[in-house]
Amino acid sequence: MTVELGTQVTVFDERASAECKYRIVAPHQADPSTGLLSSESPVGRALAGHMTGETVAVATPRGPRQLRILSLA
Repeated sequence: MTVELGTQVTVFDERASAECKYRIVAPHQADPSTGLLSSESPVGRALAGHMTGETVAVATPRGPRQLRILSLA
C-alpha cells in the first residue's frame, strides 16, 4: 500500500520529534487544522507514492522536514 488520495497516514516528524496523523484529500476538502491535507500541498505531494517505513524529505515554507511513514490506513 502506498500513500494516495484518501489514505490516512501516520508519520514521525523528525524536526518536531512528534507523531502526526493526516488524511490525504482533494484540495477543496483540505483543512490542515483537523489533519486533512491537500494532495497538492507540499506534504501531500511529497508523501504520494511512498509506503510504510520510508522517510520522505519535504520542502515547506517553514523549512525542510523529514517525515518517516509509520503506518497507512
